[in-house]
Amino acid sequence: MSHAILFFVYNQTEAQLQLTKNALRSVYAQDIGDLKVWIVNNGSNAETVSWLNSLPSDCPSNAVIHGFHYAKNISPVLLINKYLSEIFRTAEYVLCVPNDVVLPPNLYTEMLRWDQGIVAAGMHGSNPPVVMATEEISRIHGDVHVSVPLVRRWAFNAVVEHYGFFHDPRYCSDCDLKLRLAELKVSTAQLDILCWHFESASIRLAPEYIAQDQHRKAGIDRAYFELKWGFAVGSPQYERVIRELK
Repeated sequence: MSHAILFFVYNQTEAQLQLTKNALRSVYAQDIGDLKVWIVNNGSNAETVSWLNSLPSDCPSNAVIHGFHYAKNISPVLLINKYLSEIFRTAEYVLCVPNDVVLPPNLYTEMLRWDQGIVAAGMHGSNPPVVMATEEISRIHGDVHVSVPLVRRWAFNAVVEHYGFFHDPRYCSDCDLKLRLAELKVSTAQLDILCWHFESASIRLAPEYIAQDQHRKAGIDRAYFELKWGFAVGSPQYERVIRELK
């Protein structure tokens, strides 16, 4: 069987493109066998588009590439909802990978050993990331950092059937998903296996006007979260819910 990977790309600079190439190399290096890689280009620059177009004929023999291009950057949560729905028509699980990380080669294999609905990797560590033996990996808590999550079909279906969406289509944060998972009692696991992560690459390496727009959207997101839930991220009420997950 093929192991599904959803890989998002949004580049406007050469530095971002180099990060993306490193991330995809670490995807190809997964030791799990055949890979079906869904690459979604969300409005990247011409250099990135040219490179992405070369991938289907230049990928390793264990990988099949499905590429999707958007001329302009649109809401990433809309794309996550769309492509997870498509992938789960045939797949039982999917590993979601942003383009500013480097994965250890045994990440996918090890995450599948855990049967929770969403299993997430740690987002710090060395570059290249440390390969941990199976017996060294533990569940830290259930407050998942969803930058590199393994999502199982049954968990995705449970959330969508109850709420109508996986990620809130009004550009709401991962914090919103965490609370909805908690409401539905969907089991989650934050593991101590580590990926290397170039933190906040979409802001730190982007042109200034894009970084400012990202900050603006983050402010809208925080305001919407507080309106929806009645408390802010980081408030005592939010922290209480998160503690209950750990």
